[in-house]
This record gives sequence, C-alpha cells and structure tokens, in this order.
Amino acid sequence: MDFKVRPMRPGDEEAVRKMVENLWEGHDYLPMLFHKWVNDERGLFIAVEVEDHLAGCAKLTWLTDKDAWLEGLRSDMELKKRGIGRATLDYLMPRLAAQTPETVRFATYWGNIGSIKNSERYGFIREKELNVKSVEIVPDKKWKAHEQYRRVEDEGEKMRLLGRTSFFDRCGGYIVDGWRVYPVKEEVFPLFADTGRAFRCLGSGEGDFLSFAPDYRPGEVKLTLFQCSGVETGRALLSSFLNEMQESGVGYVESVIPDEPLIRHVFASEGLVSWEREHDYWIYTFPQGLLKERYGR
Repeated sequence: MDFKVRPMRPGDEEAVRKMVENLWEGHDYLPMLFHKWVNDERGLFIAVEVEDHLAGCAKLTWLTDKDAWLEGLRSDMELKKRGIGRATLDYLMPRLAAQTPETVRFATYWGNIGSIKNSERYGFIREKELNVKSVEIVPDKKWKAHEQYRRVEDEGEKMRLLGRTSFFDRCGGYIVDGWRVYPVKEEVFPLFADTGRAFRCLGSGEGDFLSFAPDYRPGEVKLTLFQCSGVETGRALLSSFLNEMQESGVGYVESVIPDEPLIRHVFASEGLVSWEREHDYWIYTFPQGLLKERYGR
C-alpha cells in the first residue's frame, strides 16, 4: 500500500474531524487541538493519505529540548488499511532522531490493541503501567468540604509543593498530565505552577495537597497530582476537591494514579474508578540504543 505522508494543513480540519468523530464515543480531543498543533513550529503534525483520502495522523511534540512525545496517533477505522501506523513512524522517527532526543515516549489505553502491536513491532517497549480513574460529578452525589481545605495562590508555594512531592516518583518518575507524560525535571516545574494550574492544600503547606487543571473539553478537569499521608486526610482532601468541582459546575474529573493501595483506596472511597480494568494506562519508550542503531543518532 502506497501512503503519502505530509505536514498537516489548516484545510485538513474537516477531514480530521470526520476521521475521529466516532472515536472515544464522539469525545476525541483532536478537533479541539487541531489549530494549536498545526501552528506548533517546533513540533510536527502530520497527515497520512491514501489516494487523496485522509487515512491517519500523528503529532510529534517536544516537551523539553530533549524529550520527545508522540500523541494523536489516529487512523481511519473504516478504511481497514494495514500499514498506516508504520508509515506514520517511518516518517516521524528519522526526523525526530536527527534532533538527538534523550527520550521518545507515548501513552496509550490498554484497549488500543492495533496501535500497541504496531508500536511494539517497531521497537517501542512498555515502560510503565498506571491507572486511569474518573468520576461523573452528578447532582445527587454529595461530597463533604473539610474546614482546613484551602487554595494555594502563591507561585512560590506551588513550586515548593512540587519540589517536595513524592507522587511523581511513585508514578515511575513521570509527571502525568492527562494523556501526556513529562519527565521530572526542574525546567518543567514552572509549567505546572503557572496560573493555569490550581493547587489545594489540607491545612498547612506541610500537609496533604493536590493540583489540577481544566481538560480539553469544557466542564472537565484533570487531577494531576495527589499527595496524601493517610486514608483519613486523603479522603478529606479528595472529598473537598470534588465538592468544589461540583459547586463550580464541573461534570467530569479524571486522574492517573500509581498502583499503590493507599491512593487506590482513597480514590475508590470517593467514587473515582477505572473504566474497564486496572493497569489501563500504558507508557511506551523507544530505546536509545535502537534509535542510534537504526538512525545513526
């Protein structure tokens, strides 16, 4: 099968929307990010065509100067054409390797069998399994607000909290930001302490705390950091947060957590559960040795 791979153009917006309109029950985030990705001068948003028909797409994003991230890998399920994923990687990987990255990663849901098999055949290795947890914020569910639950507004305090959390280490050495995973590097921390990130503490800054941000769709929030020392304080913090989300009109909260009994128990107690199974969030990496062997970098 002959594929034409090229940079995505602004005029491809409608074709992308149609290609993904039935994925994730109609809630794929690609249409919301289309223009941002097309205009990303450092990264690369590509289209894969078959006989002038959009058959797939993918996005290369640079999280830092040396950490590459692959996302938005999609194919037109109705075409039933083999090789779209391979054509995508054959185009992206040499261009990526030319910039000598320290890491090349992507994350996927365990049920994306075709994408997983293609990536593993190409050489990607599963590096970590985490757990997606979510909850619908419905009116008849009541969460309690703890009296010591408070906002953290100062950016300096946010940076101090980021510097002392063990949550990233427990996640395997990653900062998991929805379906994007950053390396734990000091240069990344300011991104997670800016005005778009909200922090909440239980009591003083030495106690339990969390961080969250709006997700791509209105009314949805991603909970990206959860530091707790015990079941009682953890539940008080999480319940207070969910109460705040309910009062703010948020309809859905999603988080990715490590496979630890304490955090899993706290989340389950407050109604955050997996979609289908545990260990459903898979992080893949491309080995540095194979990158050098295959592309001479």
